[in-house]
Amino acid sequence: MIDDSGDRKAGTVTAHVGRQWLGRLGKTDYGIVTVTTVWTDGRVFCPLYATPYTPAHHFTRGRSDPAFRTESQLAAALVVHGKAAGFGCRAVVADCAYSVSCDWHLALREASLAYVAALKPHGADA
Repeated sequence: MIDDSGDRKAGTVTAHVGRQWLGRLGKTDYGIVTVTTVWTDGRVFCPLYATPYTPAHHFTRGRSDPAFRTESQLAAALVVHGKAAGFGCRAVVADCAYSVSCDWHLALREASLAYVAALKPHGADA
């Protein structure tokens, strides 16, 4: 499973902090978001990998900076890393935020990984 989780964080000194969507709060605010992967067999849940998402304003060229990665790109990289480390899975499971990401779909297909992603409700903004 992949997921991203955000927590409120004030200040300008901490790396990766920016004004971004914090699902836990249900709004955009200053915070930090972490993308995580978890392996499960339906009974046991084992955290695998986590990486912070760095908002575009931290990069010189913003979203067009070669080092910038979206949350979907980070998630796909974590899943591919898990596969390479020997963690097998029948399918990668994600929430609706990932269902609209072409980068995510393509990366998982290239890694020969099946996936299941929730779809956004019709007319939903979030």
